[in-house]
Amino acid sequence: RALAKQAELRYQSAGEMIQDLSQFSESDAIGCEPPLPLEEIGRDHEPTFTASLPRTKRRYMLFLLAAVPVIALAGALLTLKKADRVKPAAYQAYLAAVPYLQRYEKTENLNKAISQLKQATQADPGFALAFAALGEAYTRKFDLTQDPSLLRQAESNASHALELNDSLARVHVVMGEVHKSFGRRELAQQEFLTASKLEPNDADALSGLAGEYAVNQRIQDAERLYRQAVALRPDSWDVYNNFGRFLMDQEKPEEAAEQFRMVIQHAPDNVAGYQNLAAALLRAGRLDEAEAPLRRAVGLDGSSWAVHINLGELYFRRGLLPQAEKETLRGIELNDRYWENWVNLAVIYRWWGRNDRAISAYRRAIPLVEELLKVQDKDATTWAELAEMHAYLGDIPKYSSAMQKAMALDPDNPQVLLSSADVHEVLGERRLAVELANKAVANGLRLAILDTDPEARKFRADPDFRPPGR
Repeated sequence: RALAKQAELRYQSAGEMIQDLSQFSESDAIGCEPPLPLEEIGRDHEPTFTASLPRTKRRYMLFLLAAVPVIALAGALLTLKKADRVKPAAYQAYLAAVPYLQRYEKTENLNKAISQLKQATQADPGFALAFAALGEAYTRKFDLTQDPSLLRQAESNASHALELNDSLARVHVVMGEVHKSFGRRELAQQEFLTASKLEPNDADALSGLAGEYAVNQRIQDAERLYRQAVALRPDSWDVYNNFGRFLMDQEKPEEAAEQFRMVIQHAPDNVAGYQNLAAALLRAGRLDEAEAPLRRAVGLDGSSWAVHINLGELYFRRGLLPQAEKETLRGIELNDRYWENWVNLAVIYRWWGRNDRAISAYRRAIPLVEELLKVQDKDATTWAELAEMHAYLGDIPKYSSAMQKAMALDPDNPQVLLSSADVHEVLGERRLAVELANKAVANGLRLAILDTDPEARKFRADPDFRPPGR
């Protein structure tokens, strides 16, 4: 497995290799070479060492020696107690889940992974890696569906994995991802740091740590770690995807597009690669180029709600409101539990002058947002979006409460400031709206975002709105 041609079939951490090695008892080695004990491998020996062996045996030794550095690293980092040895049926189910989990861009893959991993944990209740993988699968599925109940299942399984074996880097990586999804960024960073200390060359640990550094504005450190992760696993689409998303957050869509092209190069049937490439091209203002990858994504998976939502965004940016409505409604038909889908539809109707329909869409979004905020209560931008919806519906007390929470969490966030500016425009308070919009732009808000903001088209014409270069 260490020498598999396909990257997704290779060991992703030393912990996984140790789990395999732990399956062999001393009796399994009877009748087997190598002619040297394992601790001797890697020392200097005569060049004729393998020459006297038969051809097939010589090939075996060369492949073994190729894997020795990885085995040595695994042995140095982790040792499993006898009680930690995994039951064969459990490990077989775990191995069956791995390819599905590594292609987490599709919900059906995650469902298959979850099914296999449940079998693994039932077959061996002490199998820490299986519980960690189950926690990862639920976290990934939450990312795709935004169903808050999945986060609770993710936390339960990841926490149990940590209780079973806290010496595995993979367990800490998954726990870090769970904390991140809950908005517990300090705890997430601690878990990623622990994982990277246990396995300094774990690309997932480095990517996770990079994400936390980015949140804390340690941008150079974050970029360095993302590049290091890419160098460690250059055949994995996932590392390019993570790096690309970071570059998007840094308002570098052209550079992000190159990373998403690498995703497609390493996984040509990866729907997420095409979706993210289209999003980067849209952000870069290259609308004509964005449609092709979205059409390709539809061809790969016409049941992906995100593809249709992105197509709706493309048509909206082009001013084709009927087509934008159609694609957005199709996305909602496929997933009506994701609140941002309803917000996208409301924005289309606001531009279209259909305020009654916009209000109906917001009313569908609000309970979904409130449910999500029960588990992600530290997400300032989501609180700000909720405040904006309440203001549009005329519910001032609820608007005020939500916006206070947003401002308390991140008062300088440009998206939070823009939402606040929009609210004051809705309330007829132009001076405050312009003041907040100016601050949002000064704090890094892209002017292009204002092109699709229904309220911004009103206050941006005000002479007191003075973005750079105006």
